[in-house]
Amino acid sequence: MPDAPAPPRYDLDVSVIIPALEAMPHALRIVRLLAEQSHDFSFEILLVLNHEEREIEAELPARARILFCPERGAFFARNAGIRAARGRVLAFTDSDCTPTSSWLSEGYKAVRTHDYSGLVAGRIAPYYGRKTDVAIFESAFSFRQDRYVAAGFGATGNLWVPADIVRTIRAFDPAMLGAGDVEFGLRARAAGIPIFHAPESVVGHECRTGLLDLLAKERRLAGGEVLLTRSTSLSGHRIARLDDEWRWAKRRYSLIRSAHPGARGLRLQAISLLVLLARAGEKILVRAGKRPLRH
Repeated sequence: MPDAPAPPRYDLDVSVIIPALEAMPHALRIVRLLAEQSHDFSFEILLVLNHEEREIEAELPARARILFCPERGAFFARNAGIRAARGRVLAFTDSDCTPTSSWLSEGYKAVRTHDYSGLVAGRIAPYYGRKTDVAIFESAFSFRQDRYVAAGFGATGNLWVPADIVRTIRAFDPAMLGAGDVEFGLRARAAGIPIFHAPESVVGHECRTGLLDLLAKERRLAGGEVLLTRSTSLSGHRIARLDDEWRWAKRRYSLIRSAHPGARGLRLQAISLLVLLARAGEKILVRAGKRPLRH
């Protein structure tokens, strides 16, 4: 299970936590964009680099800090950010997301509207870098934060959590790998903590353009879902069932058929079939003892 967070020290309103493999230009750009956002509250930005500590040449705004997490995995990095955070509210996003100019203010407003009583999941808006068939498929069937909230969790690309809740239910379980945000949300729900959708708090996410990248993501998520069934408090969670993969594939088939007739529709159906095979195959292999893929 995750480490217990440090004792409370809320001398700021919000801590933004961004895990990243390296101090890449895009991640540094996000830090600068966040620092420039208008606000009437105090906040800090924690860029958590998922490697051993070393010298980093980067100009950061005064309110931003770089942290290091040598344990490989995005949820290890998020937990490192949690331990260092000074904010009453923890705002999670990813280094491949682009927050809109009102992301901070709208997300914090939603948390306050609900009196710091639950998790808040903002909207993740997909956009195209290149409009490939893979990008069209991912745009249609991923990033559905409204559906995630209905299922009891929120993706960490845009998730707001009062720090007191983390201290109540503990931090992310990094053993869950790709499903750590699902496990965290369902654990919160089991403790009676609600989750709310905040569509006005928006981050953009560029859609993947390559098939191998898409299939790797789907395999990582599928393997993480199997791990959910091994969690004591979530044993038997329905999301890992193989018959659900077939049900979701049939749903995708109907949606693609109605929205994309012709050659593009056939290509999208082929992608959908490959996703079905990749996810189902990964679940079978992980259940048989294969090590799940990690971020």
